[in-house]
Amino acid sequence: MHLFSCRSIAFIIKISGPIIDRIDMNFVVNRVNLSKASNSNKIEKSENIRYKVQQAVEFARQRKSSPITNKANTRIIYLADGLNMSVRSYHKVLSVARSIADLELCEAVKTEHIDEAFLYRVGDKAT
Repeated sequence: MHLFSCRSIAFIIKISGPIIDRIDMNFVVNRVNLSKASNSNKIEKSENIRYKVQQAVEFARQRKSSPITNKANTRIIYLADGLNMSVRSYHKVLSVARSIADLELCEAVKTEHIDEAFLYRVGDKAT
């Protein structure tokens, strides 16, 4: 049984741009084969993920500013202009990129953070 049917996809397509602009991350999750997932040693434990998030939150609290490298700034402007993004969507992508940098305990937002943040806008009809 597919939880995400063609009807729900059609509904999502009808959502207006200003509403979609308010969504930070948007991505597709593929169905997982439970028999393979339950036997996998590659699954990260919740405690490890919690610890990483707590580190990132503390890192963000101690950070005095939110610098972005020149290359990253050029990249986000180029992509935002090319995709006709709204100012709100631009700031959402930048915010997600900042969070990704925080998770990596990286002081400045870099190009790879911008690229990853744009990946989370997949399916965003506003971009």
